[in-house]
Amino acid sequence: MGMRRFHGFCGLFSAGLLILLPACGDDSATSSDSATTGTSDDTTSTTATTTATTTATTTATTSTSTSTTTGDPTTGDPSDTVAMTEAETSTSTTTTTTTTGETTTTTTGGPVCGDGVMEGDEECDDGENNGPGYACKADCTANVCGDGDPGPDEECDNGRMNADTAACKSDCTNNVCGDGFVGPGEACDDMNDVDDDECTNNCTTPSCGDGITQAGEECDDGNDIDTDACTSACTNAACGDGFVQGDEECDNGNDNSPNAACTPECLNAVCGDSQVYNTGDGTEECDDGKDGDQDDGCTDECLLPTCGDGFLQASEGEECDDGKDGDQDDGCTDLCKKPYCGDGFLQASEGETCDDGNNLPNDGCDPSCGKACKSVNGLLWCYNPDACGEACNAVCSKYGLTPVADKTVWFNAQNTSAKCTALANAFGLGGTSMASYTYACLEDTGGNHTNQTFVGNLLCSTYSGCPNNHLTNMDQLGIACNSNQNSRRSICPCE
Repeated sequence: MGMRRFHGFCGLFSAGLLILLPACGDDSATSSDSATTGTSDDTTSTTATTTATTTATTTATTSTSTSTTTGDPTTGDPSDTVAMTEAETSTSTTTTTTTTGETTTTTTGGPVCGDGVMEGDEECDDGENNGPGYACKADCTANVCGDGDPGPDEECDNGRMNADTAACKSDCTNNVCGDGFVGPGEACDDMNDVDDDECTNNCTTPSCGDGITQAGEECDDGNDIDTDACTSACTNAACGDGFVQGDEECDNGNDNSPNAACTPECLNAVCGDSQVYNTGDGTEECDDGKDGDQDDGCTDECLLPTCGDGFLQASEGEECDDGKDGDQDDGCTDLCKKPYCGDGFLQASEGETCDDGNNLPNDGCDPSCGKACKSVNGLLWCYNPDACGEACNAVCSKYGLTPVADKTVWFNAQNTSAKCTALANAFGLGGTSMASYTYACLEDTGGNHTNQTFVGNLLCSTYSGCPNNHLTNMDQLGIACNSNQNSRRSICPCE
């Protein structure tokens, strides 16, 4: 830019503008033209100063400006004076100029970001408070949502990454559960505090185990423990759910059954619960609640009545039941019957010497089951059920025995009414007859013996010679049984 000097005025042309100033001095004064050109942030300014006496002091706070001026001062026509100035200036400069003289003109550089003064195209300038996180950024532009720099009123700012479904929303607020936007880690967000709708207060979709009882759930305790009041399927604990809870002893779910190991009441099956456990390991045949009645069709062992169960069941025809212990001579046979001749069991305690299961004569076992020999009055007395008319030698030999040798002992064992009665009772005779019989010690009365028992009264002798005579002789000796003659049987002491 050129500068001209006029007589009587100082003239300054700048950007096509003429400025007339008062006279700066007379024509004889020495004139000095100075032209300076500076550049800062694309802004150019020109400073012209005319003084009689000028003192200038310049201070740079941010950076120091250095200028080099090349010119040929000329006296005379202003057009003959051309000044060329090249200058380098920092972007931020503070200049203070003190001038002593009649007239002073001072012009500073263009807008400087950070000087605290908003100038030019600056959007803001807070000086030292410019920078990240402040309302005014370091480049003197306003901190706004979306610029990537979280400002004072912003919770976040991820720049172009801001979005209502991102961690930082479009309005630079954090995406949080309850704001109505489904952000990262959220399955839903309905912006309410209703926990049992389609979106929980934790922004998760409802599910069993989240601790919130939703539609279709009976409960939800937030754990997977099946033995508490709420199962992992979010159903209330109940018998039949397959989990043992509370006072339940068992729970096999759908396998619970009245005849199974676990009852429908979730109790272990036991005899006496009135439910027949007969599947799996169950052995019950019945169950009437253990009522104490063993003859009502079900014993207290939950088994059907049977001979050998140890319970007497008269309704089943039992006479006794000792548990089928294998002992047929203990008062109760394994048929749950009391011992009797003809039951097929030999009961020595009953005086049996045989028992072929029938009462037929002449088949090797008499109808009295060998009861032909009985111990009475200290001696063993026998008779032959298969024959009549035999004296004592023959009778005792049937059993491999011999008549008692001591005839006094023999005689004294039958010579009183009491002793004779005891013998009659033992052999089943109807009565007694005491007399001084020659041979009858002992004989029955006699008659038609059609079976293996006795006829009439038992004859006992008061004659001391009777025992010796009876060895080989008797009344009706040799007369066979079942004849129409008056046959007799002898009862003899054998040893």
